[in-house]
Amino acid sequence: MSNSTLSTNINNHLKPTKFQLTLDHTQFANFQFDVVSTSLPDVSLNAAQLSFRGIDGKEPGDKVVFSPFTCTFLVNEDMADYIEVFNWLYNNHSNQVKVYSDITLSILSSANQVNKEIQFLSAFPTNLSSLEFNVQNEDNTSLQATVTFEYTRFKFI
Repeated sequence: MSNSTLSTNINNHLKPTKFQLTLDHTQFANFQFDVVSTSLPDVSLNAAQLSFRGIDGKEPGDKVVFSPFTCTFLVNEDMADYIEVFNWLYNNHSNQVKVYSDITLSILSSANQVNKEIQFLSAFPTNLSSLEFNVQNEDNTSLQATVTFEYTRFKFI
């Protein structure tokens, strides 16, 4: 009997540097930023307590909780990526019509091919980090910003 879910790729390990992040580019043309780091958020399922004959037991609860999705990106020279996220965040505050977008995190294989995709549904930014301008910064590195998104859920596609 064959088990179709048994992995045959047990010798190649997942690399933390092989990923891409994409967003609906028709809605957010400048959201093609260079992501430096991100992580797949925590997922938890609350346990429900059951009492029976003086013994407390547990069973899986009815609510799955997804932690916020955060990524750090390099800010381009004209700040178009930073400004676009800022405008999205600010306009969601001030407009009656809220803007949501699906975000896709693509995990690449050792051959740089898309191996898995994780889609964050109905995402919107909730936090955009500060940018520090400092003339005493001698290493001349590019500025980075961190954006945090809330979303309905994520799924593997």
